[in-house]
Amino acid sequence: MSRRRKPKIINPLFQNMFDHEMDPFWKNKFIEALYGNFPPKITFRNNILNFTKNNKRETVELLDKVDVFQNIEIYKGFITKHTCIKSRIEFKEDNRRNKEIELNTKSIEDYKWKEIKKKKIKEVLIWNYINRLNEQYKLNEEEKYKLFVIVQSNLILKKIGPNTIEYEEGEVKNISNLFFDELKREFTITGNYPKKKEAYNMDYSLLNIYDINKTISYSDKWKKYIDLFINKNESVYNTTTIESTTE
Repeated sequence: MSRRRKPKIINPLFQNMFDHEMDPFWKNKFIEALYGNFPPKITFRNNILNFTKNNKRETVELLDKVDVFQNIEIYKGFITKHTCIKSRIEFKEDNRRNKEIELNTKSIEDYKWKEIKKKKIKEVLIWNYINRLNEQYKLNEEEKYKLFVIVQSNLILKKIGPNTIEYEEGEVKNISNLFFDELKREFTITGNYPKKKEAYNMDYSLLNIYDINKTISYSDKWKKYIDLFINKNESVYNTTTIESTTE
């Protein structure tokens, strides 16, 4: 009875990697590589790993004189990237990490106002607040429109911002420097305006639209406001953001 012939070691570099690897799955892969067996489309020659697909080749070098754990990580990363091969231990670790990320990911309710970066999200939150003020003070459409203009103008002027917006649990609860005079039926912003008076006058004068023609309809006023607002604030505002606030 003949003895089974022992396979010939082709790539001795992988012996050291096998000796230091703790994951049984990858220990087996290093044994296969030791004897010249690699996943499909992967070849190894002169310490160079090659992956070829659709006539495109990607390579990475394993070095004899570097730390063995560095070679282990290079090999595992290269194989995983091009073949999606992972051990059960790695799958479990990925799942654990993903669940941890999911638990630690903030919802909109968890953010502070200054942490919200998306402009459209802020617009929706501000519009929701305006709608609540509308219900609270029983505003007519002209009063609601004026409220919208004064809030948007002062957001651009940075008179309304993180220091004056009270934001909790996904809602703008209050704008501390925005006040409503029930006798005059008007909203005002308190505090000092920026030193550049001309910039302030340019934006805030949008409210004067109402003095142009008392007989025009609310929709006409709204259109004039948008046109004037876009012309004077092209760099900071656009039609897309205005549409998002009015939905």
